[in-house]
Amino acid sequence: MALNIILLSVTRVIFKITCLLLFIQTAIAQEIRFTKVDHDFGDVMQGEKLTHDFVVENSGTGDLVIRKISASCGCTAGIAESAILKPGDQTKIKVSFNTAGFIGEKLKTVRAYSNDAANSSQVLMVRANVLPEITTDPDRIDLNEIVVGQGAKVQVSLRRHAGVEVGVKEVFSKNEFITASYVKQTDKIKLEIDPKTPIGKVRSRFTIKSDSERSPVINVPVNFEVVGNLKIEPDSLNFGRVLKSAGRLSKTFKVISRDRTKEFEIEYVKSDNKRVRVSELPKDSTGAIAVQVDLFPESVEVIRGLITLKARGEESEYKISFFGYVDER
Repeated sequence: MALNIILLSVTRVIFKITCLLLFIQTAIAQEIRFTKVDHDFGDVMQGEKLTHDFVVENSGTGDLVIRKISASCGCTAGIAESAILKPGDQTKIKVSFNTAGFIGEKLKTVRAYSNDAANSSQVLMVRANVLPEITTDPDRIDLNEIVVGQGAKVQVSLRRHAGVEVGVKEVFSKNEFITASYVKQTDKIKLEIDPKTPIGKVRSRFTIKSDSERSPVINVPVNFEVVGNLKIEPDSLNFGRVLKSAGRLSKTFKVISRDRTKEFEIEYVKSDNKRVRVSELPKDSTGAIAVQVDLFPESVEVIRGLITLKARGEESEYKISFFGYVDER
């Protein structure tokens, strides 16, 4: 009886070892290995179509199958010379990057998928610093704050790649509040911001069309913020998590004149959410006006919306966002 128990125990151990060996053998049956996964093309001219071959090897003992290769965007592609690799075989994955329309340092990726259980996908990266034949100096226009009603005018210089002569065909902006034009006499771009641009952040661009074959179209970012004669501090309110049983919860924001020598009056201030009510407080010694914002939690819900404020004599309105979440407990 004892002998049978011992034999049974030994049999079980042998069975477990056999299963473990089979598992290990299966786990390492195919193994994908790249000589490198990152390639830097360095400085390249815009419009060039770049390619690089990544070498891949099957260092396992079973057939390696490259199932698919997906790219991060339409400008990038990857293709394997062979989809099935026997143990010890190598192949190449050709990654291409079309630089048309790009400027500056760019990183693009493709992902290779295989039947390697331990490493089923691998990201391959290509980098390049794309130099256009013609661009602006600076290559993006950041104007920061513009007071409402004042507008702005900016002269933007053009920069051409050394030894390249490129003419400008057309300069334009699709933004109704931004005018862009080319001044041939000075070889500069004249950029004008309409004084009627409403209060708020503007993220836009203007376009340069040139006779360059490599860089026929250049889009130049234009960023600025139109601010009113008044400053709102803070410009948003976060009530966070509010208990339903807490009752009224209050916060305030201040309305301050950018020109402390000028008086102002609030024509109206209102909330677009029935759970949030606003009231104007008296001016303080600095001439600022505080506005009290009261949140009345009545049910479990997310509360968000806008407070709209208008000063007497101004055309533009000011928007102050608010957010809160009413919880049961």
